[in-house]
Amino acid sequence: LARCTRVLRAGAEVSLSAREREIILGMIHQLGREAFRVLGFAYRDWDGRPGENAEEDLVFVGLTGMMDPPRLEAKSAIEACHGAGIRVIMVTGDNPETAGAIARELGLSGSMETIVTGAEMDAWAGDACLRSVREATIFARVSPQHKLRIVNALQACGDVVAMTGDGVNDAPALVKADIGVAMGLTGTMVTKEVSDMVVTDDNFASIERAVEEGRVIYDNIQKSVKYLISCNSGELVTITIAVIGGLMSPLSPLQILWMNVMTDSPPALALAMEPRDPNTMKRPPRRPGERILTKHSMMMLFITGCIMALGTLGVFAIYLASGAEYAVKANTMAFSVIVISQMFLAIAFSGSREMSLAEPGVFRNPWLWLAVIFGITLQVLITWWAPLRVLFGTVPLTPADWFLAFVVSLAPGLVVGGAKILRGRRIAPGSAGL
Repeated sequence: LARCTRVLRAGAEVSLSAREREIILGMIHQLGREAFRVLGFAYRDWDGRPGENAEEDLVFVGLTGMMDPPRLEAKSAIEACHGAGIRVIMVTGDNPETAGAIARELGLSGSMETIVTGAEMDAWAGDACLRSVREATIFARVSPQHKLRIVNALQACGDVVAMTGDGVNDAPALVKADIGVAMGLTGTMVTKEVSDMVVTDDNFASIERAVEEGRVIYDNIQKSVKYLISCNSGELVTITIAVIGGLMSPLSPLQILWMNVMTDSPPALALAMEPRDPNTMKRPPRRPGERILTKHSMMMLFITGCIMALGTLGVFAIYLASGAEYAVKANTMAFSVIVISQMFLAIAFSGSREMSLAEPGVFRNPWLWLAVIFGITLQVLITWWAPLRVLFGTVPLTPADWFLAFVVSLAPGLVVGGAKILRGRRIAPGSAGL
């Protein structure tokens, strides 16, 4: 419009007055406030030489508004991101009115005072850029160069940045971002090549689901690792204390091998298949470079292993004190206690990190219960079926023996479950700890 000096009216070219410019601008703003993307059309009869600037002294023809409504699931995806501590910023080439209208539909703050334009970014100097990216949610009328500047500013603030793009000119920003996300349907080949991820359906909700799935995988890795470390530390402490205390080993090498192959592995694999935690997208992002196991969690796992070891050695010592003829039974009881403790521990590690097992659903992971039942059944079979008794050096146990074994085996799982409940009470809802 600024390059036009005339307007086409009823098939005739007439001079474009200041009043008509205001009317056209008003229509542009009105269409923008209604979330239309507005294009202006103009022409010029050209008979000049090549290389001269033809985009001057144009004849304004009219406007058209295009509606590209947000997908229905986009708003809920943005809400989920906000709950997960992810800040969503709109960066668009549309005019500020259109950007603000769409932002309000999506639940982003879209007041005109909070929208930064590319022209304003060009005037930034010093720390103005850093201050603006901390406060602004919408950037309108921006170029690819502005996108790159926004990424640099966010990273300078200490943020981990994911940038989406589809054009060739978006490539520098995608490369600079910590996670470059290209559009699979509308994105160019250059954009897809330089990006870290490609969203095949061009849907923002797919990015939110990818974040959620990544968190689920990370949580399940933690559960499996914690379970395995607790179990192995329990076995290690049991043998170590027995040797230092001058006792005979409560577990034979074959029994230890059996535990590691047949009772440790199935529950650990089942924990890796846990469904999503209800609080998965209510936690803030973990810190970059944070270890899977912190010093606090390592200490907690060691304490859990010690409790398992004390229970195993306690039962072993009680039966051993009854006489030399009870040595094999003492070994069988210690073997059963440590195996069943690991089964209960797997159940305790499942579910949410901040809630008791009952809250997300006790039977929500059938693979875990199958692994636990499988492990306990094999342990009973080892003490009941004669060929396996000979192989593992066990003896039959009475119902009273089994009752004692199950009661003692509950202790490590109860410690883990109690720690979950205490953690949940310390952490406010919707802001669960890292």
